[in-house]
Amino acid sequence: MHLTGFVAEIKKPFNLVMLAIAVASIAVTVVLAFALQKSRGIAYSLPQDTTVVYDSKKSCASIRVLDKDSSFVRDNVYVTSVTLWNSGDLPIEPSDIRKPVKISLTPCGKILDCQVTRQTNPEVANLRAAEVTGQTNNTWTVQLLWDHFDPGMGAVVQIIYAGDQHAATYVDGMIAGVAKFERNPEGRNIMPMKYAIASIALFLYLAISFWAGTTKLVNDTKWENLGKATRFGMSVGISAMAVATLGSWFMLFELIWGQLVTRLIAHHPPF
Repeated sequence: MHLTGFVAEIKKPFNLVMLAIAVASIAVTVVLAFALQKSRGIAYSLPQDTTVVYDSKKSCASIRVLDKDSSFVRDNVYVTSVTLWNSGDLPIEPSDIRKPVKISLTPCGKILDCQVTRQTNPEVANLRAAEVTGQTNNTWTVQLLWDHFDPGMGAVVQIIYAGDQHAATYVDGMIAGVAKFERNPEGRNIMPMKYAIASIALFLYLAISFWAGTTKLVNDTKWENLGKATRFGMSVGISAMAVATLGSWFMLFELIWGQLVTRLIAHHPPF
């Protein structure tokens, strides 16, 4: 009896239209939830503090530090590191680099040495420090190159430098499809997935409310207040689904015209 009444209500033109729109909305939202996840991204992390390698004021006179040009280093020497990884879902090839990827230290007296101490799949990635240059305002930079930088690949770049222990470290460059380099990302942006889950939850809520509102149980006199509350819930559910539907189709429109903002998915470092 209850099932018959439910089917009869569903067959009404208005309810059929609303159901079709709701189902289409769910389908579009789920497709977009997965389609929008793919993007390029680069993230990096820095250590809490640098490590002193050579203290020019406390070291004995018989110990001296020379740079690669055999010149004496008179400042303190420190070592720091940068962990860099592909935090997106797409490979980053050398052809995707619009401006060189660089690690900068400022204020810095001089970078004495720079090398990649650890990396994932070195035979594939071959990430390396290609060039060290000194610039104005006591800023020194290290340019990074790689053969292939697939999702999840990463490297630890160790830098030994002379100068200020509290030198600021920056990682920048320009990669096609990457809005910015993320430092110490806290989590991943799953807004499209949250949108899909919310839409599915609303659809289930609407279906259950609709079924409960058409059963004999809530239409009995003693359950009249419950029936009213259920029908009110149905109205709220229909309104929410209408908003979700409009949002889903608007997202689809943006996807078609290629105007969606790149969403960074920040994974944890590979090390």
